Amino acid sequence: MPGTRRTSPQAYAATGRLRNGRLRDELLNCELFLSLEEARWVIDQWQQDYNDSRPHSALDYQTPAAYAASLPASVRATPSLQQASCPTPDSLIQAGT
Repeated sequence: MPGTRRTSPQAYAATGRLRNGRLRDELLNCELFLSLEEARWVIDQWQQDYNDSRPHSALDYQTPAAYAASLPASVRATPSLQQASCPTPDSLIQAGT
């Protein structure tokens, strides 16, 4: 289909290796975590920075927020899509009983 961009499974795997490699190089090799709770908090902070604040080459070296702001309104996600709720495991179990 013309105009359709397809991503191969190999590209997804490479992206995962890139992110995991950066996580290891920038955080895991440099930190000593004293508890699992601390590790989760620090990794969550790193992930938020990586996903929200850093420029990405795939976005022409813009942050995700800057890229989203540059999109025409017709392409942006609507609030209903941004706040879509997914069923929780508990709700699925209760629905099945």
